[in-house]
Amino acid sequence: MKITSIDSWVLVLQACCLLLFGKVTHGSTGEWEGQGLYTFPVTRDNGKWDNVRFERTQDMGMGCQPLEWSFDALRRKIIFRLTSANEDDEWVAVGISENGGMKGADMHIVKEVESGVFVADDAFSMDKERPVSDTLQNIKLLAAKRDGDGRLVGVIERDVDTCDKDDLIIESYKQHIICASGKLDMDGNIGYHGRNRHSTVLNLLLDEELLLDRKFNIDVDLSKGVEVEPGVIFYDDPETATVPFAIDVNLVDVTLDQERTTSYMCRVFTNLEAMQVVAYEAVWGNGTTVASDTAPEYLHHELLLHCTGDRVNMEHMDGKPFDCYKDMPACDATFNHAKSGLIQAPPGTSVKMHPGTFVLQVHYDNTYHVPIENDKSGIRFWVLPKEQAALTESGNIVNHVGQLSSIRIPADPLQREYPLQFMISSEATKATLPETGIQVFGVSLHMHKAGLRGRLQLIRNGENILDVYDYRSYDFDLQAPNLKRWRMLPGDAMVVTCIFKPNKYTDIVGGLRTEDEMCNWAIGFSPELPNYRSGVGYLVSPDEPFKNSFIGNVPNSTRGLYMPEEMAPFKPDPRGWVDLRDYRENFCYKSVRDESNLFEFHWGDAGVYALYTAMITFFCCFCLERFLPAIKMMGDTRTKRNAVVGIIQLVFSTTFLIPLLVLAAPIFNSNLTFKAYDVETYNELRGLIATQILLYIFELFYRVNIRIEVIIHHMLTTGLFIFLNYVAAYSFAFEYATKMGAILILLAMLDQPKNAALVTKYLGYEKARWWPKFCKISAIWYIASKLVIISIAIFFMAKAEDGSDASWNIPEHSFSKWIMDYGLTGPVVIGVVVTFLFLLLLDQVYTAYVLWKIALRAEVDTSFEEEEPLATSSDHDEVLSMKKEMDGELSPLNKATTTHDVSDESSGNEETISASSNASVDDAVV
Repeated sequence: MKITSIDSWVLVLQACCLLLFGKVTHGSTGEWEGQGLYTFPVTRDNGKWDNVRFERTQDMGMGCQPLEWSFDALRRKIIFRLTSANEDDEWVAVGISENGGMKGADMHIVKEVESGVFVADDAFSMDKERPVSDTLQNIKLLAAKRDGDGRLVGVIERDVDTCDKDDLIIESYKQHIICASGKLDMDGNIGYHGRNRHSTVLNLLLDEELLLDRKFNIDVDLSKGVEVEPGVIFYDDPETATVPFAIDVNLVDVTLDQERTTSYMCRVFTNLEAMQVVAYEAVWGNGTTVASDTAPEYLHHELLLHCTGDRVNMEHMDGKPFDCYKDMPACDATFNHAKSGLIQAPPGTSVKMHPGTFVLQVHYDNTYHVPIENDKSGIRFWVLPKEQAALTESGNIVNHVGQLSSIRIPADPLQREYPLQFMISSEATKATLPETGIQVFGVSLHMHKAGLRGRLQLIRNGENILDVYDYRSYDFDLQAPNLKRWRMLPGDAMVVTCIFKPNKYTDIVGGLRTEDEMCNWAIGFSPELPNYRSGVGYLVSPDEPFKNSFIGNVPNSTRGLYMPEEMAPFKPDPRGWVDLRDYRENFCYKSVRDESNLFEFHWGDAGVYALYTAMITFFCCFCLERFLPAIKMMGDTRTKRNAVVGIIQLVFSTTFLIPLLVLAAPIFNSNLTFKAYDVETYNELRGLIATQILLYIFELFYRVNIRIEVIIHHMLTTGLFIFLNYVAAYSFAFEYATKMGAILILLAMLDQPKNAALVTKYLGYEKARWWPKFCKISAIWYIASKLVIISIAIFFMAKAEDGSDASWNIPEHSFSKWIMDYGLTGPVVIGVVVTFLFLLLLDQVYTAYVLWKIALRAEVDTSFEEEEPLATSSDHDEVLSMKKEMDGELSPLNKATTTHDVSDESSGNEETISASSNASVDDAVV
């Protein structure tokens, strides 16, 4: 067999391309139903989960009864069984919340969409509104039913860390757990739960409540209270108490102007001896607390400030409340509380209330102008008995503020998010913290009503090693602390970012009023540091990235909120820092790639399917050449191998067309969500796509004297496949890439009529009367099917461009916190795909033209043979003339043919003409 220079070039080029096929696009979807929900229809569970024992159970009040769960530490999964509060409820949900409410909540909902049919929905809520279904569904419904009382029962499973930005990680510390149930509306969406809701604080992974929590009764018998001085009430004797007991520190009979919105009221009292506080919460009225009821709307926050030295105007030492809006004492905040329920120190730790002078500050935010008369708002503390106090480590709660005069949020008619950033420098902690550092047990962020979300970054050695606070939705009405535990070392820096929603018409400035703004953060830590009571950060910006900072005790001459930068002694960090995403090897990045079988894209990674496809193809070629009589008897190698290729393509496309359509159908549904990286569902589809591409590559190795047109077609198809694989690997829009890959392979797998026409031609049926018509029909089908499929591709590309393809939402919603930006936007991908498809269409139009000319030639041959016995010499010459004319139209192909010479047509050698035609068009017809 003669190998031309083109053949050699093809061998080298295709050997390189063969290495690329280890990357198969992956479609990560699941079963679909309804409005974008990943559904798990369950009609019965055969009692599998009826008698299962769960590790832990929690009473969730009127939300759901009860909540049960188990943690599978090996698989890093958690299983919940939740039961609705009422027998007629149609949905029940459990969620993890950033603040204890709907804002920033990750919800897992079980619904009965019709009698006996249940679905699960992974949803999230960024505001006080109905949750929205996640783009990626990361929960699995294991069972659902109605129990003996008619209540809805669901068993669901999820990963501890789903690697989805719309889901909250289940952490190894206490988090806010919420539960609710209710009815569906007319459209099948969950309706408002009303009073059927409950919130608590739990560590879902460790029974911290059993092993570590202090045991004390938070219900106070108000009749046992002894007022030791006005507004200071003890509920037990410190000398004889054996368990933590309550002390109230309240204002006394405060009456305010109903028309006044913002009021700050203070009262000075003296603490005679040190006390160890283990918990505290707000108190109002005559002793009602957050634990038993809801705080009034007007109660914004409470602070207890410790005043050392001569910081309090002596005229306020009489214990009476006074207006401190403009007369705020320059003292250090020791305890702060803002709509956050009961706050507890970790076991073994307490916060010391030192002897000395204290100021209780209460901020009233009377937005609705309700009457406030004889108010006794304040803070309730739980204090350890003396014997227990000696066994605990004292800690601090330190408030850090973004200096108020530097806060200004410009008006913006579009209300685009506006971030402000403040820093406590590494120089400050280096000079203040002990060598071993401090153990932080809680962080809280404080903004006013324009606050959207916030972030606190821990910077060590110029690298962002941890986001200790990163809430996606700040709730002004539920300013609960984050109880993550972390270590801060001397030389660490803290960077806080507060993100605000600007007013459309006026600037927002920093200030004490609720309509003003703040960016404050508090940390609770142990051990206690007497020289670390407050912190002040100053606004940094790209123009001024480094500012001084302050931590320590506020000087008598100023207030921390307004401390000028000149008084801050600690210099800024000498350098910037590397962001968290760039610093560490992200677990999620590798986890998703591993579970999705999406390996790192490089030029030397071949998949196993390349091996088994090569093996099977070789076996088929060998058997057809050696054992099929019609092919075995062919003398011409080129025709023989063309026939083998045609048979293999015909058998493959016919056998696997229906499976391809069945496997690809789910990804063409118009849905907004799908299951994250479901590998099992689309392994077969990926294999079919890769196999067809490999057949093209092997075909180029197998056939003889390959024409350049065939090389171009197969290279275009392979190149498009490689590009789609690259899109899946680096944009994670694997559903879109798989969808385009399925359309691409349909271009090849609908070629049965063309393949059948060529195979029957090779087997000698071209002179049959039916064959020319069959060849014409094949040509028409060939071009029509290509136009239809390419139109479908354009339709789905248009859907991707207008944002309705959920696959392109993954980089924006689900993985955007860690995914790298490779510039693979929808328009870029569409532009490349359209270019490939246009070139392929040109090739296929030419192929259809060749098929049509072959059919016309066969009609001439057939009519010539039928009329030859009666034909005159002039008739014979006319037929030959027609054949020569058609040969001339195909001359670009015939001139390149080396096996046969069509110039012998004039001698009447029809066999030579036929063979030459075969050799010419075999390669041109793909």
